[in-house]
Amino acid sequence: MTVRLPPCLCPVCESKLDAATATDGDDVLPKSGDITVCFYCAAVLVFTDDLGIDTIDIKSLAPELQSQLSAMITQIQDNPPMTIH
Repeated sequence: MTVRLPPCLCPVCESKLDAATATDGDDVLPKSGDITVCFYCAAVLVFTDDLGIDTIDIKSLAPELQSQLSAMITQIQDNPPMTIH
């Protein structure tokens, strides 16, 4: 389920991000340390304490998570959104 968040900008492409969708279908707010992927540029990001986002190196994550994220990144890159901002 998708939850609305305070708007912030992707630190990579500067697109406005204001929602998150849990891959397991939960409707809970993300917490500090949760991983997300920018819907616009496919950057791997991590939620901060104030629900902002920052970049994170995918190689620093567990191999299973890297695999899941790589699939998401491919999906985004193969089906880019209509606009960037």
